[in-house]
Amino acid sequence: MLEGPSMVGKVRTVIGLLKLCIYVRGFALASLQAIKLFKDPISRMRGELSST
Repeated sequence: MLEGPSMVGKVRTVIGLLKLCIYVRGFALASLQAIKLFKDPISRMRGELSST
């Protein structure tokens, strides 16, 4: 299957890109969850302040 250094280089590049995509996607999901966690208490505090 793998013949020559060019094929190995291509495979390594593809694997690197896949890892990068997975890492970026995971980071984006984590940051979205963090934003939700930060927004929820703030909105609750605002709701309590406005209700009183």
